[in-house]
Amino acid sequence: MSSLQNMNAAIEYIEDHLKENIDYQKVSQLAQCSEFHFKRMFSTLAGVPLSLYIRRRRMTLAAIELKHTNKRIIDLAMDYGYTSPNSFARAFHDIHGVKPSAAKQDYQLLKSYPKMTFQIIVKGVEEMNVKLIDKEAFKIIGIKKKMRVYENDVDPEVNRLWKNVDKETLNELKQYNNIDPNGISHIVINYEEMPDTDKNGSIDYYFGVATTKEIESPYDLLEVPKTQ
Repeated sequence: MSSLQNMNAAIEYIEDHLKENIDYQKVSQLAQCSEFHFKRMFSTLAGVPLSLYIRRRRMTLAAIELKHTNKRIIDLAMDYGYTSPNSFARAFHDIHGVKPSAAKQDYQLLKSYPKMTFQIIVKGVEEMNVKLIDKEAFKIIGIKKKMRVYENDVDPEVNRLWKNVDKETLNELKQYNNIDPNGISHIVINYEEMPDTDKNGSIDYYFGVATTKEIESPYDLLEVPKTQ
């Protein structure tokens, strides 16, 4: 229950600071997890990235002000953290489908995204078959890359890696695969905070297969020990 309360406390903080630069370190402190894990957990639970949720909420409030006040568009742009009316207008159009100048018209329909809260829904009426197994130590053999963590995008290096892996390499890797999981696996480990680079972190990304074979090859190896 405390985790749920922590998530909602983080959302309340975001709501209270929609007209300011949001301190994501403070958000993660309220959620009692790292910034990376909060963003990932939010995206999983909410179904949308945190950045999109914040943009939707800001544009919802901006639309209300446009409809019911005499504020100028340039003033609203500054209020909601945009450096120019043009950038604000693009964000507004992306959410509402119209320009801010058209939002004042009485006939114009605008979108509204309410504040999000997290609640617990208990389910348990359906039977679930579960089996626990012991798995001996194994290895992942493949290609390793140090990747940047982005809030709402894939590191271009990941895309380049996928595009540059040819069929010959895939077939060679698959020959080493002698245990479950079958086929190519994608492994992400060793998250590191990088506070001096726009608050993005880094991860070790492996693209490879699981094996128990003793291998001497030019590929990278990740040892996975037996879990006690």
